[in-house]
Amino acid sequence: MCALKMACISGTTGNETAQKFLDSLQNDLKNLSIETKKKFPQIKESCEEGIVKLRNASANPQTPIFLYSESDSLSSCSGL
Repeated sequence: MCALKMACISGTTGNETAQKFLDSLQNDLKNLSIETKKKFPQIKESCEEGIVKLRNASANPQTPIFLYSESDSLSSCSGL
């Protein structure tokens, strides 16, 4: 809601706000990937997969970012 309010004040459109959000999310995933690459390689790999999905979504806005599959469920993760 805050982002929407800021978009109205700054004059940005919904598409610009969405693009800024995707860029910020990609940056956060990249930083997390760098921080976890040695101790937590699974997290690094997941971050990199997320970055690829976000880039694809940015290039084609009609593409869904996440498609749920049974292998993605938290219960299938080792250590949880």
